[in-house]
Amino acid sequence: MKREKAQGIAAPQVGYNIQLVVIDTKESASIKSDSLVMINPRITKSSKAVVSLEEGCISFPEVFCKIQRPREIVIEAHDVDGKINVHRLGGRLARAAQHEMDHLKGVSFPEQADPESWKQVMPKLEALEKLYKEKRPDGAF
Repeated sequence: MKREKAQGIAAPQVGYNIQLVVIDTKESASIKSDSLVMINPRITKSSKAVVSLEEGCISFPEVFCKIQRPREIVIEAHDVDGKINVHRLGGRLARAAQHEMDHLKGVSFPEQADPESWKQVMPKLEALEKLYKEKRPDGAF
């Protein structure tokens, strides 16, 4: 996550089929640690106010598109000690948490793009797919 300068990462992105996300919180004044680890996270509340911003993802290098997401969310999740915590997140942290939690459901961010953004990113996605197939013709990771 640090090497890629990512705001977060989900376990499935690195080959683990578990419900775990890590969010970089270094810039947050309200969270004491450098990262927020959430196990079995669940959004329990979302604001009606939404924001449409450009997102990227380490799974899709150099691909960016606008995604609309709630501005604020409340998440219930276990920590590494098994304790259930409630996290009230807004702004960048809310967006990063939602993005990473999408990975837990098998949803990639381009799938949520508006139609115009989708059209713009398709050539890049096709080029990435071609590159992947050239490097891994067997389809293995």
